[in-house]
Amino acid sequence: MSWILQGNPTRFDIRTYITQSRIYWLANRYVAQMQLADHVFIWESGADGGVVAYGDICELPTPRSAVTHPELLADPLWHEQPPDSTTYVVGVQLMRRRQDGFFVPRDVVRTHPDLATLDIVRAPQGTVFRCTPVQVVRLLEYRR
Repeated sequence: MSWILQGNPTRFDIRTYITQSRIYWLANRYVAQMQLADHVFIWESGADGGVVAYGDICELPTPRSAVTHPELLADPLWHEQPPDSTTYVVGVQLMRRRQDGFFVPRDVVRTHPDLATLDIVRAPQGTVFRCTPVQVVRLLEYRR
């Protein structure tokens, strides 16, 4: 399965965080369905947002207090109180990032025939969204 994980830049400094090659992201639903090596896209909400990174799950969802690399939780990047230690996060090994030239703007996603059906476009409330195999291919094909 593949996933889109959403973040709000007014709550968390996403662009700084994705400069790391390995990150943890909030996983508040579908935790039982996530598997190692599942594809993951990071979505930055907001007018200037879109898909800003791509990678694979490298650590299954676990409470923040039990992650393998707690130094990667990046609590200082939160613009508000970080989530508590019982909140589930999933580990992601990033392979492509915005600073490397990988970016699929929100406007492109909203107008593309295959991508406009993404749950994050149709009902953007939440953090974790499913992504179909066709949508994965379309996102990875996009070139600015």
